[in-house]
Amino acid sequence: MARILCLVIALTSASPVLAQTPPAGIRFDIMPVGCRIHGSFSNGLMLTREYVGKSGDTYIVKTYKGAAATELSMTSTMNADGFAIRNDMPDGKWETFTPYSCQLQLGTCHFTSLTSEGKKRVFKGIITKQGKQIIATGGFVGEKAIAPTTITLSRFNTIESMSSEPINFHVTKYEACGN
Repeated sequence: MARILCLVIALTSASPVLAQTPPAGIRFDIMPVGCRIHGSFSNGLMLTREYVGKSGDTYIVKTYKGAAATELSMTSTMNADGFAIRNDMPDGKWETFTPYSCQLQLGTCHFTSLTSEGKKRVFKGIITKQGKQIIATGGFVGEKAIAPTTITLSRFNTIESMSSEPINFHVTKYEACGN
């Protein structure tokens, strides 16, 4: 379950919608501070991601779990292009992505993940576009490949819906996100 949650968080973190839509990652240029995106997984897990603002050259997004969206699950730091570079958990654990999590950047994706426990993993994948959908394949070297993931994107380059056996995700509500 933790692996699926990490994949979903990484996947909801950033992705390109169209080649002519800069920046390629999350569209913080059009997402208002305070925007909350509520989502539900087919296993019943509910998450809410809230854009809390910019800090220097990075953007900060908080992820809450549960129907009430009050239990902090993770704080993500995104680079200037809207891609995840770090996740911090409330218990003090963390994970970094070098150079950044590219799991939805079209083309070949390669990054290194390092956790506060010292676990280092290398992700390799291929991301393609078929019509309006993004198809992500690949996984961490030496581990079982992650099931191919089909993603439909929102206007903010975040995931609107996702299908990756054995779990699916869809946005249930946008709150304070503008028109």
